Amino acid sequence: MKISPLLVTAVVGKPSEEGIAPRFSVSRTTEQCGGFFNGETVVDIRSPGFPGNYADNLNCVWVVQHDCAKSFTITPRSFKIEHDPWCENDSLTIQSSGDPGSIEFCGDKDFVYVSSSSSSSSVFDKSFNALIEPLTYLGNGLNIVFKTDHNLNYPGFDIQITANLDNSCSADSSADNSAGSSANNSADDSPDDSADDTVQTASCFDGNNGGCSHHCSASVCSCPPCWTLGADGKQCEFEAGKAQVTCSGAGAEITIDKCALVGIDQSSIHLTDTTCSATEENADSWKIVTGFSDCGTQLGFSEDKFTLQNTLNLGYAVVGGRVVSRKYEIDFSCSYNNIATASSTIEASNVPFGDITFDINQDQPAELSFEFRLSFYETDAYTTQADLTNGTFQPGNPLFGRIAPTSALADSLEFSVGKCTVEDKLISESLVILDTCPVDGTNFAFQATQSDTTAVEFSFEGFVFPTSADDTTIDISCEVNVCPNNSPECLKVCV
Repeated sequence: MKISPLLVTAVVGKPSEEGIAPRFSVSRTTEQCGGFFNGETVVDIRSPGFPGNYADNLNCVWVVQHDCAKSFTITPRSFKIEHDPWCENDSLTIQSSGDPGSIEFCGDKDFVYVSSSSSSSSVFDKSFNALIEPLTYLGNGLNIVFKTDHNLNYPGFDIQITANLDNSCSADSSADNSAGSSANNSADDSPDDSADDTVQTASCFDGNNGGCSHHCSASVCSCPPCWTLGADGKQCEFEAGKAQVTCSGAGAEITIDKCALVGIDQSSIHLTDTTCSATEENADSWKIVTGFSDCGTQLGFSEDKFTLQNTLNLGYAVVGGRVVSRKYEIDFSCSYNNIATASSTIEASNVPFGDITFDINQDQPAELSFEFRLSFYETDAYTTQADLTNGTFQPGNPLFGRIAPTSALADSLEFSVGKCTVEDKLISESLVILDTCPVDGTNFAFQATQSDTTAVEFSFEGFVFPTSADDTTIDISCEVNVCPNNSPECLKVCV
């Protein structure tokens, strides 16, 4: 078992003053890979090997507790960890019993990149999240984790942790506990020694923040303003109406009430593509907009539906010089009916067109459908629309049809015409003239292509049914497949 150096300074109250207990200030320094500190008011932690480079594949955990602490201040004296925008390689993670979540730091204390989108400085590097200034965390416990991969190595960090004590708290427990604390739990300890180094911590220090998505204190989960606990009592969700998704034929729009994002820098509210960041909708809300092919949006297709998928990223919140929230990611999607209907007499179906707005925590209430119009023209030049009313339509003559969306599709979408049906509703007779491929005997043909982004044109030989009335009305309807570009399994064209 390895023991780190220990410095104890005793400050003793006057023995003659009844009720004043001796109060101990304990300072400890460790460069080991992990340890448990209980009752120390000052703890110095350095990465293993500091100021030399740290090793590969480390997983060091330090637990700092003080019964009388109302908060801890972490002061970085040196900080240089591998640069990575998301701290996915090497990282220092700090979690407190009184603040939400866990905060990851990486990068270089001496190299600070300030985003051009913000003129204000931040507590951490906007690119690499370096720990560069003192931070204060509420609560009486800290969990600090240092992880490294097997790639680049740097000097690491040298930080000092100071317990800010509540003067109304009794000092007895602090003094008693400090005597038995140990700085072990090193990753280098042998299996025989590990049993002696087991640390029992509160559930908020179980490595998963007690299962809480935000705040965890005394084994109870809680949420920041304008958020509320979900049904499981652990995961926070936006309050109803505070963060909403609007799905439309142009893409998706996210609107978030500012009360839910207090202390979060505007540039760190973004979609998968970080260039798609929040803009100010008004004095009370932020807005982010994405189309079908930008902002890192992914399009998926299955079971006659396709979805727009992206992720809303929320950065750290810093209030009063304290980190009060972790990074947060919220997946969202918009679902669309892949099949729409275009008709010469019915230009809409009983499914929603336009926009659908719903809370980002909730499922989309209904799939959106795109609207298409079927029009007929006098010739295959498709310049003059035909008047097919008042008996001008004669069986045996060619009919020239064009199907087009009522509103332009996004650049990343196209559509195909998959099925067309002619029907005389008065006698309940119908005939399919296109079923992926043209049906024999109908002289159905596409003018150019079966799929397009703007319009699909076709012709067929006009007809009526043997029992149709002389002045009957013939209805023609076509099914349209709306798909991501170059998706043959979705377009289903004739081959």
